[in-house]
Amino acid sequence: MHIFIKVKKVLVRYFYLVVLINAGCTGPITPDFMEMSTKYANLLETYQINMMFTNIMRASFQEPLSFLDMPNVNGSGTITNTPSVNSVFATPSIVGKLGSVATNWIMSFGNSFTFTQSSLDNATFWKGMEAEIGIESVRYFLHNHIPREVAFSLAIDEIQIQYPDGSVKSFINNPLRPEYPIFQKELYKLLNLGLTIAPNESLVQVGGPMSELQLSSFYSTNATVSPEGERIEIKMVSNKPIKLYQRYKTSKNYRLCIPRGANNKEAESSYGADFFCEASLSNNSNPITSAPSPKLNIHIRSTRNIYYFLGQVATAQLREKSPYLVTLPPTPSTFNGKVGESNQYALLVINKNIESKNPFASYEALDGNAYTIPRVNNGYSSIMIDMLTQFQTLAKVPGSVPPSPAVILR
Repeated sequence: MHIFIKVKKVLVRYFYLVVLINAGCTGPITPDFMEMSTKYANLLETYQINMMFTNIMRASFQEPLSFLDMPNVNGSGTITNTPSVNSVFATPSIVGKLGSVATNWIMSFGNSFTFTQSSLDNATFWKGMEAEIGIESVRYFLHNHIPREVAFSLAIDEIQIQYPDGSVKSFINNPLRPEYPIFQKELYKLLNLGLTIAPNESLVQVGGPMSELQLSSFYSTNATVSPEGERIEIKMVSNKPIKLYQRYKTSKNYRLCIPRGANNKEAESSYGADFFCEASLSNNSNPITSAPSPKLNIHIRSTRNIYYFLGQVATAQLREKSPYLVTLPPTPSTFNGKVGESNQYALLVINKNIESKNPFASYEALDGNAYTIPRVNNGYSSIMIDMLTQFQTLAKVPGSVPPSPAVILR
């Protein structure tokens, strides 16, 4: 009897010792909200980047583009600890002797999440994707950390010069065309002249001309006709047979232009005086009586066409016959933090069937080939994806993202 009491005491002490040891080792392991939310954020970031890269490659294969969005992610995590002790005694013939004691510590982890995946292939979304990008949106990227040649190469589709004799010369931004080097030469000529996007105030007519009596009557009965803060100018446009006055309101917009500088004569002879930032765009200005001059028009892409342009860049690099990497030589104001890398001025770097640990973006084509954007020595690839993200976000106008839930995956 005393032997069994001693064995029982030994077992109890052993049990508590094991519990304390395991509790001390596993107690701090609890579901970490910060860690889980960070993983979900990384998942969404990778998903978005890979989705854009997938459509770049689809454009290079001349396949239809397709966009999905992941608007919601819900996750949960649990950890359960279950201690147990199993003892096995010897046969009854060996009374009072302990055969073995086995302790088990069962720990179960649970980490699951659900997310909704919505298709953006609807008329509202594609209307925004196919609309020309607002010039004020391109202006956001004209900062020190983004070279101007990158921003304008991505946004500009065509440079067109109309000469006084009626002839037109076009420079198309397509790296697959044999005249692409001529486009780059013309673009860099504009960049060296200071091509920028500047605010411009112009006068827009409001209604038709009025006599003094009509004007006086209008403002006496419509004292609050003008929105708050809107500036209205009144100018006399005729004095025979009676004086007529025209109302104008100031409209602020943005436009591509060249600031006046040391190369005024070169800029004016090549593109005309109207392309200077200081030129007036008032629609009531009198026609220029000086000698005719060239007129410059710069066409901006839509977000959809940016995908196809980058698809052309990918095709130029990956094609079997005469492949080449599209590069953008630096302008005097360019700051590049990747000095020393072999691809530091490349617009987009894509590897085909090259194993890479933790690539910046990856895509597995239907034919089994694997394409990746490397995380290092990738030129302007990450900046380009950042700009494309912003342009695509602007295309998500109200109604373009279907209400949740769409397709729920677990």
